[in-house]
Amino acid sequence: MKIKLLKFFDLFIGLPAIRLFASPKKKPNQVISKILIIRPGGIGDAVLLIPLIQSIKKNFPKATLSFLAETRNAAVFRLCPEIDAVLHYDRLTELITALRSSYDLVIDTEQWHRLSAIVTRLIGAPLSIGYATNERKKLFTDPITYSQDDYEVMSFLNLIAPIAGDGIFDDKLPLLTIPESCSHTIKHHLRGFGNRNIIAIFPGGSIDERKWGGDRFHQTAKLLSGKGYS
Repeated sequence: MKIKLLKFFDLFIGLPAIRLFASPKKKPNQVISKILIIRPGGIGDAVLLIPLIQSIKKNFPKATLSFLAETRNAAVFRLCPEIDAVLHYDRLTELITALRSSYDLVIDTEQWHRLSAIVTRLIGAPLSIGYATNERKKLFTDPITYSQDDYEVMSFLNLIAPIAGDGIFDDKLPLLTIPESCSHTIKHHLRGFGNRNIIAIFPGGSIDERKWGGDRFHQTAKLLSGKGYS
């Protein structure tokens, strides 16, 4: 119900709100010490966002990095040690906290919906970055092009281009830091598999453009099984 309500507001309030706010002007030569990243939505994009977080922390190691996320994806960011604080986009008091806070840079990682772009504009940071997929581009100092044909990790890394050039994707770095207590619980549940390597596959997608197809997942599972994975 909460997700449907957010989408309703985005559809019927988003466009009038965008027309209400003038395009922000970038203030040059800003020292970036406080950063807010906005990530509404589900868990999938949240996990794929972590290489961007790692790249930002590498370029701005002393900066404080906060997140404005939804309840359904916020737990992902608590498993990312680079993040200093997590606020909830769908909890009014925490959203107000974000709106009243001062940031040097706000990055909106939402691809299409407009409400997060409006939140970015209301915060009024000297630098704001987000995708130029529709009218939302008017609310950022640095709008970024987006293509669904690109791997989402690379699309997210494009968001750092205005402040640090190309983002770095180090596929040897772990995306999540799993607490030891969770590792013990997982090993207990998977004890029947012995010492075999296990790969989990989630063949789902929330929109048609993101659905890969059952046959492809079937072929992938057969290929991995042939290589000795459970």
